[in-house]
Amino acid sequence: MVPVIGWLRSALRRLSPRARTIALVVLLLAAAVLALAPTHTAGHRAQQPSTRARTSRTTRNTRHYVSPVPAARLARARQIARTFLAGYLPFAYGRASASSVPVATSALRRELTGAGAQVTPVERSRHPRVVALTALGQASKVVVVTALINDRGITTYAVRLTLQQRRSGWLVNGVDEG
Repeated sequence: MVPVIGWLRSALRRLSPRARTIALVVLLLAAAVLALAPTHTAGHRAQQPSTRARTSRTTRNTRHYVSPVPAARLARARQIARTFLAGYLPFAYGRASASSVPVATSALRRELTGAGAQVTPVERSRHPRVVALTALGQASKVVVVTALINDRGITTYAVRLTLQQRRSGWLVNGVDEG
């Protein structure tokens, strides 16, 4: 290490003051990168537990979620959520009325009508789209659907829907944006 430092000092003395400053900045940046790099012994791979140990540990600590709602009903709830969002998003952006929002319970429709959409002209000009949709069964007749919405604004945001299965089928009875 000491011979390298001596060589660097000698090389730096031969440079112009401006080149010396640039070289010092580069050296400091390189030293910072090396200090933050993961450490391991050269030529040796990091010790990892054997595959058997990892597998047994994973199986012991993993809990499998079993949905109380069968897969076919979850798929239908996802379709209903997409239908709801097709009407809800234009409403939320001030381009439709609450009565145009399909598959909503009457209580939710009343809530949407009472609240109304309060949007700025910039928000009204955006065109939101669903980029991801997940459904999770909470109880035998309740599903929570989370949709990620991109309106080409600053960020993608989530809308959480609560669906309840009724005699007439799945209906959205709750909306939570955020």
